[in-house]
Parts: sequence; structure tokens; C-alpha cells
Amino acid sequence: MKNRWIQTMTMSDVLKRFQKMFQEGGMAGVSIRQFTNEIDPKSNLPIKIIYGWMIKNQRVRRLSPDEMQECENLDQSPEEAVRFG
Repeated sequence: MKNRWIQTMTMSDVLKRFQKMFQEGGMAGVSIRQFTNEIDPKSNLPIKIIYGWMIKNQRVRRLSPDEMQECENLDQSPEEAVRFG
């Protein structure tokens, strides 16, 4: 059975969705997890760097590492092996 939570998209599909968001003038947040080759010594997991942007009124603003950390930890415990970029 196919996992309904996993959807493969091409870069073209992603860009089309971004373009639609911009045209509609809505608000959205985008976060990207970059998996590194570094291993966290405490958890033994690959270290991830999380970047974020806010899209509002046809403008994009990159979130600071502090803002990203605050956003990521609102509803959950801090994730292991993470840095914010």
C-alpha cells in the first residue's frame, strides 16, 4: 500500500506552487532541513540544519536562526541533532 503522506514532486511542481502562493497574496511558511554528514555525539544522529522563510503579501523574508528555533519548538520538545540556519 502506498504511503499517503509521501508525495514526490519535481522542482517544477514546487516552483509552480510557490508562484501560486505569491499570486494569491496569502501567507505561508517554508522550512528546509539540510542533512549534513556530521554526527551528533549525544544522539548519534546526523546533524540537520533548519532554515526558514515567511511568505506574506508577495514578499519573502528569511527567518533568523533564533526565530526558526522558536517556531520549531512551539508545540514539541526540542529536536535532537539540530542547528538553525
